[in-house]
Amino acid sequence: MEAIKSYSGNPAQLGHAELFFLKLSEVPGYALRVEAMLQKEEFSARTSELRPQLTSLVDICDDLMHNAALRDFLALILQLGNYLNAVSGLDSFMSGVEQRSGTNVEVERRSGTNVEVERRSGTNVEVERRSGTNVEGSYAGNAVGFRLNALPKLLDTRANKPRFTFLHYIVEEAQKSSKDALSFITELSYLHDVA
Repeated sequence: MEAIKSYSGNPAQLGHAELFFLKLSEVPGYALRVEAMLQKEEFSARTSELRPQLTSLVDICDDLMHNAALRDFLALILQLGNYLNAVSGLDSFMSGVEQRSGTNVEVERRSGTNVEVERRSGTNVEVERRSGTNVEGSYAGNAVGFRLNALPKLLDTRANKPRFTFLHYIVEEAQKSSKDALSFITELSYLHDVA
């Protein structure tokens, strides 16, 4: 191309191909224009190749977003995370988990500004209810969501029990709250094959 651009003789003496390249080199941004024409020509074939994959991806996203059991499980993670951040801190929470294996159990349920704490020791059950805006806690326990990259940290947070993580605790609480709480595992099992 450089040899043709540097040609200073009579253009009529050039062959058809050389003359074509000489005229093409005079077009401003010809390389970009040729690339755009090629992209335009190949666009339909490329999109028809990708369309099934994109449709599958959109369907998967819809399944994830509309799965009620998964949404409830993620809400439980958020609630327990808010509890950890607001009230007791990780150390006292994990010691509470440890007490579950003995005779003492403490369960806290939050709903808006209402808190119900149930303490069980042997056959004794004590329920404490608090409500209003003055509920124990701090601004750190008022999260409205979390990033998905926080989920692997559930396995890193360990209790005093061997091989017992925060995720184990969340699963136990979910199973206690509803027998279908973990139904999303079977409902979305096809995702493993798609990944």
